[in-house]
Amino acid sequence: MTSVIVSQNNSTWDIIQSEILDQNCTIGCHVGGSSFAEQSNLILTEGEAYNQLVNALPHNSAALSDGLLRVGTSGLTSLYSSFLWEKINAPNQEHYFTDHPYYGSIMPLGLPYLTNGELAFIREWIIGNAPETGEIADTLLLEDTTRYEPPIFEILTPPEQGFQFHLGPFEIPSGLDREFFYYHPLEESEDIFIERVEINMRPGSHHFIAYTFAQTMPGVLYPEPFVYRDLRDDNGNYIQENMIQMAFHKFGAGTQWPRLDYHFPPGVALRMDPNLGFDLNSHYVNFSDTTMTGEVYLNFHTVDQEDVVKEANILMMNNNNISLPPNQVTTLTRTFWVSDMFQEPISVFQLFSHAHQHMLEFKVYIEGGEQDGELIYIASDWAHPPILELDPPLYMGLTQGLTIEATYNNWTDETIEFGFLSTDEMMILFGYYYLGDSPSAIPLSIQDGWNLVGLPFEYDDTSVESIFPESILGTLFQFDGSYISAGELDFGSGYWLYFDEPLSTVLSGIIVETNVVTLAEGWNLISGISTPVSVEQIYDPQSITVSGALYGFSETYFQSEILHPGKGYWIRTISSGSITLIEN
Repeated sequence: MTSVIVSQNNSTWDIIQSEILDQNCTIGCHVGGSSFAEQSNLILTEGEAYNQLVNALPHNSAALSDGLLRVGTSGLTSLYSSFLWEKINAPNQEHYFTDHPYYGSIMPLGLPYLTNGELAFIREWIIGNAPETGEIADTLLLEDTTRYEPPIFEILTPPEQGFQFHLGPFEIPSGLDREFFYYHPLEESEDIFIERVEINMRPGSHHFIAYTFAQTMPGVLYPEPFVYRDLRDDNGNYIQENMIQMAFHKFGAGTQWPRLDYHFPPGVALRMDPNLGFDLNSHYVNFSDTTMTGEVYLNFHTVDQEDVVKEANILMMNNNNISLPPNQVTTLTRTFWVSDMFQEPISVFQLFSHAHQHMLEFKVYIEGGEQDGELIYIASDWAHPPILELDPPLYMGLTQGLTIEATYNNWTDETIEFGFLSTDEMMILFGYYYLGDSPSAIPLSIQDGWNLVGLPFEYDDTSVESIFPESILGTLFQFDGSYISAGELDFGSGYWLYFDEPLSTVLSGIIVETNVVTLAEGWNLISGISTPVSVEQIYDPQSITVSGALYGFSETYFQSEILHPGKGYWIRTISSGSITLIEN
């Protein structure tokens, strides 16, 4: 991987100019006098670029009519109304070409896409109000020199534990879009716990969502299983009898990307009632002159209930007090306080809005706490709102809440109120949450054979049978000048431990943020704390550790720069003493 070196003293904009625009956009294209610059009315050379981009209207008529700026200065809102971001965001090209066929080509034209690091750097700059001076984005982002590669459609391997759903192949006629529901019941009696979601779709998909139903769903309204229920007829008119169930939909999982592989946070799983089944919603758009083939695979990977540390739930904040006067634009707001809905704080890790065709904009703000007033979610497409993943989760105390602000345009001559038809309106925020703070849990991959392990948390029972029950009895060894058989693990020490097959597990316990480790002269077998610790974070006041002498093991030894929780490491010293591992 190529290393990108930039001065830490340069402003974020200066780095964008010199390292991104000058290298990708001004090579014969967006420079004064070129045909490309004249066609786009955009010059991106130094001294011109900032004023040509920031708070400037696009020259593209379709983008102009959509109300975009090249780059705005309103933070997160500006990201979703930025023509520059639309043009360079290659990972979002499926949306770009299907929803905006007249926006032109993805840029830079004729060159490789911008790297994922460059995109992340520009994204942070836009969210930070796109200033000309000041350091907004971390230059370490530019170290990611990977680029977007279009995903290849392939049949998903069914999960070892869980369920696979398959839609299609099905046809999408030329020049049309097709959206349908497909009800798939499950033959399970006990609740299931989903820890991972995989989705893979053929090209042309606009979105896919797996809904479940609310407990209030009347039995008579359950749709016929394994039948395609199209949302619109051949003339584009809504088929009302196929929309009745939408009033009782609860978001389960979904994506607007052709490929999704989402893991819930470590130790967290979504509890679902299998008796409700899943209503699968697929939407394809076909702008070509030939019939398109669509196909979707969905995998729900499940875990046993005893392996779940935190139980995820579906968040639903619903404002049904809606009254929209005729021929007016109306903005409604409602605040949902945590204390009114829950008995303890919550951690939100996904958000997803739901409204109908009159919605213009849907915003969500944080109320209370250090992030009071911060905009965290925005949607401007009622039919296909973005799904926001929050990592780390948004922790909300009992004195905090979320304010929903939705703007509607009622172009009809009748007052519109809350209702279940597409001609009515809704104002709902869905999401995932769990009670309490982030779980004290980490995922840990074990290889078959010998492993170097350690305690990532504080435990009451530190026996090897309790911490690593899948290991082979009698194979735990520590090192103190020579190998010693052990039955329990001490925090801060590393151990050899044997497993007869590979596995992925989740360890949970009481977080340890700092630890003093006593070392002998020479080689020592140690472990870290509850969070990753880089060698730069090791406090070594006596300078006893040898630079570059930290080694992990994965089938063979490797030099490491980080102590990961749950793993053991060899470290070398020039004399005895102690070091301190500190959470970053």
